Order: sequence, then C-alpha cells, then structure tokens
Amino acid sequence: MIGVRGSNKVLVLEPQGVPIQEVADAITNDHDMKWICNRFPITEEEVFEVIDAAVSHLDNWEDSITLKNLGDLENIDLEATKVNSTMFFNILAFGRIQKETNDFIELFRLGLVALIEEIYTDISNESQAFMSSDIHASLYKALIKEIGDVDPTDVVTNLAESEEERAKGKNE
Repeated sequence: MIGVRGSNKVLVLEPQGVPIQEVADAITNDHDMKWICNRFPITEEEVFEVIDAAVSHLDNWEDSITLKNLGDLENIDLEATKVNSTMFFNILAFGRIQKETNDFIELFRLGLVALIEEIYTDISNESQAFMSSDIHASLYKALIKEIGDVDPTDVVTNLAESEEERAKGKNE
C-alpha cells in the first residue's frame, strides 16, 4: 500500500515507510528483485506496486526512447539505447501483463515486443488507434526514426518467429 510521509509528502510503501523513489532507483540501476527485497523490507508484490506508482506519477513522453537496429531492414533487431523513466516503468508494467515474472530484463523485453506487435497489428489493420496511447505513440516515433515505414505484416511475422526461436532456445 502506498502512503505519504513527512512535510515533503514523500511517497512510501506502508507500513514499513520505504521511500518509493529508493526502490524505483534500485530498479533503474539494474538491481534484480532478490537484491531489492533483501535491501528493503518489502515483498516482490510491493516492488510491483512501486512500478505501478511510477507509471501513475511519471509523464514525460518527449524523446522517451531511442532505438537502434542492429540488423537490417529484412532482419530487424532492435535494441533500446536510451529509455527515460516514464517509458521504462511503463514498458515493465506492460511486460507484466504479458507474463508474471520477477526478472526486470525479461519484463522489459516482453513489454517492448508486445507494444511493437500492437502498433504494427493496428497498422496492418489500417487503424491508428495506437496513437491515442502515449506509450504506443512515443514508441512508434522511435520506430519510424530508426527503421522507417516498413511493412507491418513483416514486422508482426518476424516478431512472432523471433519469439518462437527464443522460446525454443530456452527449452533446449
């Protein structure tokens, strides 16, 4: 449960009084769930409450993500090279919708893939509905800047194939 403490109205996890910003900083500084739960007297579920609180309070979508295509236009291999806090926490939250895991790297990957898939599925269905969502619109801007206007069907197909290969690799 999120509460407020002190005259500066610092957001904290109740009842322990752990400042949300400290947990959010630990997440953005690449600490894993185990480290965070050992460092602070909180549960995994409370860490996800921090992510949800960040999503609710952060709203800077300007230049929120920069992508780099490590492949070519036929074999797109995107890497996020710059991500601000607003986009980062939103992608993590979106990843958690896809799969329950406590691995932040996996959540980020899942969220990013699902968002890209939603964007290009809308485009292939001749819809611009995704543009009404800040996260989708910001990501789409970054995609267009890096890979241009590509065939949406190819993107969705390649994402599905890539995820299938990734799953096979983990099961072997």
